[in-house]
Amino acid sequence: MHQKFNAQWLTDGLMDSEYKQYLMLAWLQKVRKEFRKTRLYPALGDLVEAHRGLQEFKAERDRWGELMQGELQSLDFQKMRWVYGQIQAHPDLDAYLDELLQFAIPRLRASIEEGAEIYNIIEDHTEITPVGITPLYADEGYLLIFDEPDSQIYGYRYKRSKIQLNSEPYLQLELTPIEQRRRRLAETFESIKLEFARKFTDLPNPATFLARCSFSFPLEPSLLPIVRRSLLRRLQAA
Repeated sequence: MHQKFNAQWLTDGLMDSEYKQYLMLAWLQKVRKEFRKTRLYPALGDLVEAHRGLQEFKAERDRWGELMQGELQSLDFQKMRWVYGQIQAHPDLDAYLDELLQFAIPRLRASIEEGAEIYNIIEDHTEITPVGITPLYADEGYLLIFDEPDSQIYGYRYKRSKIQLNSEPYLQLELTPIEQRRRRLAETFESIKLEFARKFTDLPNPATFLARCSFSFPLEPSLLPIVRRSLLRRLQAA
């Protein structure tokens, strides 16, 4: 099972750069094992978060060093803040942090690029098309994911809504599973759309989209997050 990267990796435990590098490499090895199984999430998201965190940490250190025009004195482990001064510096702490940041950031970036390649491969083998005529109101409807090699259909009800994150507006797409089944002989996606409309009468003329996958990929950790983002982009562009 994938383990989330320790956000306090720089400061937890002993300040031993060799040991910290070992921890980082062990975690990246587990991430690569997930990628070899084409399981992207949550590993790819954790990589991006860890890379962003270390980049911000480095930028804050550089910024405060320039503003204070002093040398690094210490690190407040509780608040994750730098303490600068003019007189007493800690060159060992400086060297330790420099070594780890230079070691970790490029390796995290390389792993993100590896995950992005897999993401693009899955996206390239997944085509999203409307089923029938799409009504003017498309904030709610149905999503059909069709695993073509296995003839499996995964049915979802989707809902697009606005949320606020850090006072910024964002759009999210909620997916509620309806059913999973093998595609029946001579069954069409239009007939499935009509079946859903009869079953769920609150959406009499539902917007319905089909995500057809020409290869089988893990649903929850890879295919579903990618299809969700692709459909949200399509709805935004409409």
